[in-house]
Amino acid sequence: MTTTATRRPRRSRRKEATPEEREAWRAAREEKVAGLKGQLDTAADGLTTGAAWATVLAGATRITRYSFRNVMLILQQFPEATQVAGYEDWKKYGRHVRKGEHAKIFILAPVTRKAEEGEDDQARKVVAMRGAAVYDISQTDPDEGADPAALTPTSATPAELRGRLETYAAALGHTVKVGPSDSVEDLLREVTHLAAGTAADTAEEDRRRIEAESAAFIVAGTVGLDVAPISPNDLAAWASRTEDPAKALQQAGQAAVDLARTILAALEPDEDTGEDA
Repeated sequence: MTTTATRRPRRSRRKEATPEEREAWRAAREEKVAGLKGQLDTAADGLTTGAAWATVLAGATRITRYSFRNVMLILQQFPEATQVAGYEDWKKYGRHVRKGEHAKIFILAPVTRKAEEGEDDQARKVVAMRGAAVYDISQTDPDEGADPAALTPTSATPAELRGRLETYAAALGHTVKVGPSDSVEDLLREVTHLAAGTAADTAEEDRRRIEAESAAFIVAGTVGLDVAPISPNDLAAWASRTEDPAKALQQAGQAAVDLARTILAALEPDEDTGEDA
């Protein structure tokens, strides 16, 4: 009896893109990025009002993994966003994007390339920006049998927070003095100002105060405390004294987000408060 081996069908190689196709993709990417930057400029111009500033900071208490400017973009496109992640990232948290859902939110993400000879082997150089789709938790479902992980830090009792804040202040080289009538919120404000550091002049002191107060607002909202946002008049007065108010506010906002995440990492040492983009 003669047997004939069954040949496996060859896998077809992916067709290489033509120069025209690559140019079309590049043009489409640049158009998308230009549109997102336009939205970002619009949002940045609106930051000079205290209400808009507080809205973005409140968003940063929920959307904990993205830069200040991407939080602005997310809220502009999807104001009700709570927890946000990329399509593949949701799988890491025991969830998946629901079938039939369309991308409603795009952020600015870097396009990188490998280091060239003579450069740091571990470094990757940002060569362009692209529009990346992300999804709100309302567009996802939990995986069957999975215990979905949280994207935001877990809560702690006021006593636990007080102890961790005092430990963090000590790590900064400071001893905070709080009385029995001082609240955890008071302690948080003091520690946040200590973490912001000292200023070389009045202008820098004003900027750091804005950043510290805003960081305290983000931390408080994330861990369940109540700290009021900075006064709209105070914010507008500071911004008006800078050369480019919209740019200065974006920089201060990012500094506040960075400071808040540093403090959150100290309060929740086992939590990942890293930034995606």
